[in-house]
Amino acid sequence: MIELLEKYEVPLKELRKTIVLDDRCDGCATLFPGQKRAIEGLELFKDMAEFKDDGYHCFVYGREIKDDDPLVDYIGDLIEPNSAPDQVLVHAFSMTADVDSECYHFKQGKGDRFVGDYNEIFEKIMEEFVGSVHSSDQKPEALATSIVGKHFEDFLKMNHVDDVSDEDKELFTAYLQKIKEELPKDIPTIMSGGGDTKFFVSDSGQAGFVDEEEIHQRTCKKYDAAVVVEGSSTSVVIPDEYDYENIFGKKLAAKNGSDSHSYYEAGAIFRANKNILMLDAYKLLCKCPSLIPEIVRTVKDGYGHIDPDGRMNQRQAVQPRTRSDDLEADVRLMLVGDQYDFNRLSMSDPDFASLFGCEVLFKQDADATNHDILMGLAGRFQYFAEKKGLILSKSGIEALIEEGLRSQQSKLNISTDEKSYQRLILLSAREARREGSDSVAREHIRKAIRLQKSFDDDYEQYLMGRIERGLERVDTSGWAVGQINVLMVAGDFGFPKRYVARKLESGSSIRNLEKDSSFSKNSYNKSVKLLEHILKGELSDMDLKLPYTVVIGRAQGNSSIDGDSATLSQLTAVISAISELPIRQNIAVTGSSDSFGNAMPIGGANKKIEGFYEVCKRASKDFTDKGEEGFYGVAMPKSNIENLMLDEDVVSAFSDGHFKVYAVSDFKELCDIMFGKSWDDIKEVLKEKFKKDDKKEKKDKPAKE
Repeated sequence: MIELLEKYEVPLKELRKTIVLDDRCDGCATLFPGQKRAIEGLELFKDMAEFKDDGYHCFVYGREIKDDDPLVDYIGDLIEPNSAPDQVLVHAFSMTADVDSECYHFKQGKGDRFVGDYNEIFEKIMEEFVGSVHSSDQKPEALATSIVGKHFEDFLKMNHVDDVSDEDKELFTAYLQKIKEELPKDIPTIMSGGGDTKFFVSDSGQAGFVDEEEIHQRTCKKYDAAVVVEGSSTSVVIPDEYDYENIFGKKLAAKNGSDSHSYYEAGAIFRANKNILMLDAYKLLCKCPSLIPEIVRTVKDGYGHIDPDGRMNQRQAVQPRTRSDDLEADVRLMLVGDQYDFNRLSMSDPDFASLFGCEVLFKQDADATNHDILMGLAGRFQYFAEKKGLILSKSGIEALIEEGLRSQQSKLNISTDEKSYQRLILLSAREARREGSDSVAREHIRKAIRLQKSFDDDYEQYLMGRIERGLERVDTSGWAVGQINVLMVAGDFGFPKRYVARKLESGSSIRNLEKDSSFSKNSYNKSVKLLEHILKGELSDMDLKLPYTVVIGRAQGNSSIDGDSATLSQLTAVISAISELPIRQNIAVTGSSDSFGNAMPIGGANKKIEGFYEVCKRASKDFTDKGEEGFYGVAMPKSNIENLMLDEDVVSAFSDGHFKVYAVSDFKELCDIMFGKSWDDIKEVLKEKFKKDDKKEKKDKPAKE
């Protein structure tokens, strides 16, 4: 019997992959280890952006925008910032109902120079008028014309027209001319109104005192100018918050209480003009979903407007986008989120999906057999640790990589989730400091992992407590007919569940107790039907028919159940019930099956094995009382061996002979382990059993008259 077990025993080296890095573990400089496809997608985005193709905005899957995110740095290094113009809003002398301002584009850095010079000249004009009107023989309008003409000649010599974009030069020249014509007419009127006016100028030239602050309040609406957008000097612009003011812009508290159009602060979508606007898709959906259509519209059109009320009003929603006061927003949009975010955004606006010709996928795992990828991750660990003033030892880095494998339940793939690694590094650093260690080593990583697990193991401890107190019965010793320990997963931990198969003396089927009780779902129901076909197919090959109805289900439990990973274990229990051969209770089973009884891989192998290990450890008082067999174990599909990254305590128990892991290719090999008999021997038992029961049935059947 021992020989039958040993041939299926998984070797110690297969239970966990141990990482041994080079003696000099310096890592490498790559920002995204194992993300070749994502890097290629970002390069495509860069290249297509140069063609000015509106369909090649970018959606990045699998990341989130956070402080000091390497994605922002990478894009900044990959794509050079484009020179964007300064955008200046000035008064539109048409004073139409819809448009009271115009936007002019200046060379980067020149808009502020124009506004400063312009406002300075304007102040000089007003000051000279105030100082001259009481002593001048000229009428106010004539005096104003003379003063404006003199100062405007000086202003025009400053050659601001040369700083305006070519397409705006003609309009801007006309605008300056309009100021020269309108200002002399307005100055006397400006100076002659207002309840708090301390200086009065009548048409006859009578003068008094004037409050200069009041003058400014009543002139800035028509003659002030302000830089709304300063050309960006960065490749990537990200809003500080997700609301109208931060994305589109806001009207600031005006100088001196004025209600001027001039005092606006542009949001991220305008500050990113000629460059990249990066937005977090999840935050868009949560914080400002109503802005999504206007963001899409602005990105598609290449220009937009700042609503003084801080929202998109109905007038803007229906008006054609040809306004002279629209601000340029020629941006490359990069949204960061996941597939669910993308789908929700697509539903919120019919034009959304058409924007994104470039999709960048950051995978959550990478090839763990690639040494360069492992070294790249090691480099990222060290970079983060150094930023936090920590020292990671070589053994600490190796332990982090091993935990990355465990999180993916694989020896072949490793997690690339930097956030989880960073959290673990910080927890490990805490453990190191508590021990007075200067560096984070393997033992500190292990303690941090246990601590992390303890944060959310309430249900696990509750269930383990029920098992220990006998409220949830799990037999881990001896042999029993029709009873087996099935391994299950709930969240982040595994545990055994006792299943029982009972035969009834009539019928010829497998009854699903969970389905009869309305607890099971489709996948589970299919697995029970599948095991019935497997069994009947095997019996048919022996020219036998199933002479009983067998009821299979959980011995305890009233929760819903789904999944097919109990197929092999339930098949074993059914075979035990109809053959009346006992099966081991010290070995739990997990494994799915195909239609021919071949063992198929299941999920959560490590969690399931570790869950049964914990139950056995508690039941045996830390393996001091190991029952009849002297050991415990788990049987699983052979195809799951590559997923094994067991906890070091389980590996240690394996080395000490307390706990074993077995791997099988089909249900027949599982019979060797669980019955201690080969399938051929069991078939002979079944033949004799069926023959005996058939004779008994005929004997007990009353004779016909």
